[in-house]
Amino acid sequence: MNKILKVLLSLLMAISLVACSDISTYPLDKTNDQIQETEDTPLFEVPKSFKVISFDEASSHYNDPKTVMVYSFDDCPHCAVVIPLLDEIYKSINDPDISMLYVDVTRSERADGNKVYDDTIQYFKDYLGDEEKMYVPFTVFLNDGDIIATHIGDQGIDNMDIKDTLVSYFDLLINV
Repeated sequence: MNKILKVLLSLLMAISLVACSDISTYPLDKTNDQIQETEDTPLFEVPKSFKVISFDEASSHYNDPKTVMVYSFDDCPHCAVVIPLLDEIYKSINDPDISMLYVDVTRSERADGNKVYDDTIQYFKDYLGDEEKMYVPFTVFLNDGDIIATHIGDQGIDNMDIKDTLVSYFDLLINV
């Protein structure tokens, strides 16, 4: 009986480790208790190339020309990977026509039932996958109201690493 229990416990631990290793983003619809547990220390500073705006202000920029908008919060480990890469790519491109916006998603905005959050989900629902929730970092490449590209998380796509993926999105934005 002890041997079966040990095998069962080992199997459960292995399953939980595999499940956690697949998480590549943070959901924005946590409850306040869940947010409180993870939100303590900033993992990065927002680079000076970004204009920091509130979650409430973000929709007023959907029609801006050549804009990179990233929804993030400063204690998200996946955001800590993407934000410096976006800054590095932006600086290397050196295109003054591109605006960089950092949407600072606060604790209360990540809670269930926030109208601005619900409206944002509706606006981007075609780009969020099967679930009607937003994960961060959520990066949106916009031009005059058109969504040029979006990216969720800190992993690349189509066998590209994250930096090459983001560079390809900047290229799309530059060439519109």
